[in-house]
Amino acid sequence: LLLLLNPEKGKSQKGYLWVYASAAGSIRPVVVYDCQPWRSGTYAQAMLNSWQGTLVVDGYAGYRALFDEGGVKEAGCWAHVRRKFFDQYRANGSPVAETALTTIREMYKLGRWIRQRPAEQRRRWRQRYAKPWSAAFESWRQLKQQKTGRRTRGYAKLSIMH
Repeated sequence: LLLLLNPEKGKSQKGYLWVYASAAGSIRPVVVYDCQPWRSGTYAQAMLNSWQGTLVVDGYAGYRALFDEGGVKEAGCWAHVRRKFFDQYRANGSPVAETALTTIREMYKLGRWIRQRPAEQRRRWRQRYAKPWSAAFESWRQLKQQKTGRRTRGYAKLSIMH
């Protein structure tokens, strides 16, 4: 959310900044900033109308249409997942949240060295290491979710990955 100054009216108005960036290590790195008046998925659709690839996003429902059309694969944002567990741990010292944070930290450490490698090497590394790690984390999350129960606060935190 941005506050944009409008000198003609002498006041500010709200706007949203959409940021599109190429993957780290791209041959031609690009970052595009797109300021829009609303937070609507239609802006992302218009910007990425014919683009195909993997898109890293948070859990905002406005991206759904991009993935429904088939040319774009969704990759969730681990920083957003981690933040929810961090908030839960800070609020009540949850051992489940602590385990999640420790696990995510270890994967971050493993992934640091691959970040600036060529795209094909990153893809192979992610298929070999990150994909099975993510699947194991998801299995753990589902098990903890079943034990926690749907009506507790912990369930909400464990549901953020979906």
